[in-house]
Amino acid sequence: PTLSRLLSECPEVKSAAVSFLAPRKHIPAHRGPFRGIMRFHLGLVIPKQADGRPATIMMINHEERRIADGECMLWDDTFEHEVMNNADQPRIALLLDVWRPEMPLDMEILSRLIVRGVQVGMRYRGVSFAG
Repeated sequence: PTLSRLLSECPEVKSAAVSFLAPRKHIPAHRGPFRGIMRFHLGLVIPKQADGRPATIMMINHEERRIADGECMLWDDTFEHEVMNNADQPRIALLLDVWRPEMPLDMEILSRLIVRGVQVGMRYRGVSFAG
């Protein structure tokens, strides 16, 4: 309830999910569908390697990124990205899809229409979504 209330006060947040990545799992390289939305990633529970560095590795556009508990990152998820949890514990993160800031008005309108169309399609198929 607290997270839902906080997010309801942030109109730029389009969707939210708490993401659990099991130990030793890998999400293969993929890309987001369009540039109207950016991905915000907040580390909630990030396992550590023996050397103290975060054990979860994100490859974004072929560059290695690691965030620790409480650290965050905002990126364009239309760039190829993948994530690997190299630990024996799960990785937990908050993922937010946020409207890209400072878009030209025509692109903002188009982006909102695309998202609305996807939402209508999901409702029609009985798929739930955040937002």
